[in-house]
Order: sequence, then C-alpha cells, then structure tokens
Amino acid sequence: MTSATSALPQDAYDHSATLVGLTAQEAEARLSKYGPNDPTSTRRGALVFELLHLFLNPLVIILLVASVISAFLGQKIEAEIIFVIVVFSVTIDFVQTYRFA
Repeated sequence: MTSATSALPQDAYDHSATLVGLTAQEAEARLSKYGPNDPTSTRRGALVFELLHLFLNPLVIILLVASVISAFLGQKIEAEIIFVIVVFSVTIDFVQTYRFA
C-alpha cells in the first residue's frame, strides 16, 4: 500500500523550515523555483448556462420527474413542495458556487 505523500516530489520532504517558519532566503528560493502559491483562475461561462447546468444533476432530474408525476396524479401540493425545494436547493448551490469562484 502506498501512502498519500508518495506522489509528492522529494523536495516536499525538505525539512529546512524551523519552528517559526522558513528563513527569508529559503522562502525566496522556493518562490523562484515553484512560483507563487496562487490558485489558477477558472474561466466562467454565462451565468444562465451555469445555472441551467446545475439542473443536469441526476438527483435534481429525479426529483423534478417526481414532481411532474405527483402533479399528474392529482397531488398538486406535493408536486409544488418538491419543485420549490429543488429550485431552492439549486439556487443555494448556484449562489455558493458563484461566490466562491
């Protein structure tokens, strides 16, 4: 069995850090060698398409189908409840994803 750290480069095991952190020289050397520790920016599509993409989740599709079936069976209130909960959930997911990115 391999450990989770086996995929790290051997430099990751360098123990030149002290209890108070890296020295200024070591920090500068690592910055020039590895670059800044910044996340890469992701390209965003149109917000409408991102929102519609969230409805392609299999669970969302199943719940929307259940809502339609409930409506056809005459259970309008249950259908509306399922639909509102799905829309509310997708909206929360969209807002959280949009804020993060």
